[in-house]
Amino acid sequence: MTDSTASHTEILTLPVSFSIKIGQESADVWRKGLQASIDEGREATLPLDGVVFGGSKLFDVLHKDADLASITIVPMARPAVLKILAPQIEPAIFETIGGQLTAGRKQIRFAGAGCGGLLDVELAFTPTNRNDVHSVSTLTTNLKAWQGKEAANPPYLDVFINLLEAILDPSASVSFVLEVDGNQAAAGKFHIPKHIEAMNETLAFAHYARRARNVLRYLRKSAPIDIFESISTDDHRALARVSDIVEGKLSYQRSQVTAPPEMTVGCTVEEEKNLMEIVRRGSFSVLKQTESASLVTIYGKKYEVPPTTSYYSPVRLHILSKKKKKQIVDFRLRIEMADNFTSQTFFDVQQ
Repeated sequence: MTDSTASHTEILTLPVSFSIKIGQESADVWRKGLQASIDEGREATLPLDGVVFGGSKLFDVLHKDADLASITIVPMARPAVLKILAPQIEPAIFETIGGQLTAGRKQIRFAGAGCGGLLDVELAFTPTNRNDVHSVSTLTTNLKAWQGKEAANPPYLDVFINLLEAILDPSASVSFVLEVDGNQAAAGKFHIPKHIEAMNETLAFAHYARRARNVLRYLRKSAPIDIFESISTDDHRALARVSDIVEGKLSYQRSQVTAPPEMTVGCTVEEEKNLMEIVRRGSFSVLKQTESASLVTIYGKKYEVPPTTSYYSPVRLHILSKKKKKQIVDFRLRIEMADNFTSQTFFDVQQ
């Protein structure tokens, strides 16, 4: 029982008889709330406007505290454990979620939170007329659990991404086992989420958080996660490239490249001579490209990342255009790749 300044909790250990008179102004809310509590085992918060209790002195406190605004009916609950499973992935158990099991006349419900508060899970079990049980699962993500946390070490990041990817993969089989006191009470499959678009957006942010973690760890920097910071597509793309370099993933084989790459190269007078000679010979060789230090934006703050060197081999160069500037000449090049072509990009870091 609560108001804006105080609350009272009544725990009944013995049967208590009492009566309730409900005024017209609260009748509809009480009808729906009692139905949810009694039939479905849900918690129900009910207004006290026009409500009078009788038959037990236990509820005299409701009359003494005239400012009390509501009463909350909390069903009896038992601790339970939910295991989310995906047998085709290692490890098969994604997450073990602690929660509460409540029972109504027509429905049994489990509610719990996992992944450090990033995931809320609710299961509803309803008996059918054929002595069977129909289950409905609801998964809700909550990125606010990350707000302000250390971006170089987001809690539950990897398991959260793996779980979302499995749930959103129509070919994956994600199931659950519900245990009470260590014994299996129920099992089944998770249903396809209703809000696919919202969950895809959550997964996209989780990928951004993973890339931000990789880069911040490499730079040995610390920053808070800000889930409310606007992230542009260009900023995310630039961060993804830096993260791939950190992880050694910015490399390609010939089969991975669908079209001949193009690039712009700035050359001094001497470098122009060398480039023209390479093009004139027309033979396959190793192309080395260097880029100066650059900036990457993470949660709205800019960080400098080291210069990079990229190797493309074996390649043959074709000049598409040439533009002379004050000190350099810009060449637009098309790269012809040999069948055994590979490329790799590294950071230039002095050891």
